Amino acid sequence: MSRVLFKLAGPWVSFSRSFSPRRGKHASGGRWHRNCSKQNGEMLDLDRTSIPLLAKALDVYTLRQRAIADNIANSETPGFRRREVRFEEELRRALGGGIRGRRTESRHLLVGRPKVEEVRPRLVRVDDPRTPGGVNNVDMELEMVRLTKNYLKYISAIEVLKRRLRDIKLSIEGRGGM
Repeated sequence: MSRVLFKLAGPWVSFSRSFSPRRGKHASGGRWHRNCSKQNGEMLDLDRTSIPLLAKALDVYTLRQRAIADNIANSETPGFRRREVRFEEELRRALGGGIRGRRTESRHLLVGRPKVEEVRPRLVRVDDPRTPGGVNNVDMELEMVRLTKNYLKYISAIEVLKRRLRDIKLSIEGRGGM
């Protein structure tokens, strides 16, 4: 029995999965599916699936939800500057093509695009030069639209994650999936 840990928008979530670690045999007693194992009989590496990326997306959507809620709560506060979470641009850069340098020592500078695992969301204060100092720059209607869009993205990511986990479970049980 193996234990798998996933970080899903907060605390670590743990679940067990039943499989036989014997080479060439599946938990269902049948043969391993192509997607269950590598050629040499090793188990599927979940870190190389979309699951860690989906978990990171859920973390980002949670942080964005808090930032938008903070903006809405302070919409009447004089001098408040709205904040937003920036993540997608860095993620696109990490997923895109280009050269990525290799660090052989922690003091080396990172060259090229970052690894997906290294991309972190940034909470930034939005300063609009058209808004005079001391005046609030929160547009309540726009924040409500952002809140709704973020909610829909969060729900979509959860649905995709549920499908991925279901596919893995079905593959482990020998009933298809993936």
